[in-house]
Amino acid sequence: MEASRFEDIINKERTKNSELEQKVDQISSALEKERTMCEKQHIELMEASRKQMTTLEEKQKLSMALQKAQEQLSQSSNQSRYNSNFDFMLKQQRIALDKTTAALIHLQKQNNDVTSNHQELLKTHNALKLRYENLLYAQGNLRAQLSPLRNPTQC
Repeated sequence: MEASRFEDIINKERTKNSELEQKVDQISSALEKERTMCEKQHIELMEASRKQMTTLEEKQKLSMALQKAQEQLSQSSNQSRYNSNFDFMLKQQRIALDKTTAALIHLQKQNNDVTSNHQELLKTHNALKLRYENLLYAQGNLRAQLSPLRNPTQC
């Protein structure tokens, strides 16, 4: 009778151990999915960051071109005040200035879009990282619970 009671206890412990092992497997699978998602988000963040840097570089170049065009416009208006080609040159520079300004505005919009996307990716990445850490913590707790159950001879 004592042996059957111990067998029942051992069977219950084995069942409990099996359930805990299934939970560990599920958590391990979830952790792998989270790790994959984190890696994907990291790649997307790096790409967004690269695009943002490219956009900022283009913005800086266009800003310099705009400033140069404005300086040239200012210089030419002072130097060519009495020149018969003054109006023609002024119109050309205004057209160039307008085009440069339009291009700069377009790049600023692109930069804002890339920055917004970058911020969203950072938020998603941080959320995934937190979930990943929580799953790691949960997995560690389950392993701690399983360790005495795996070796019933130590009890």
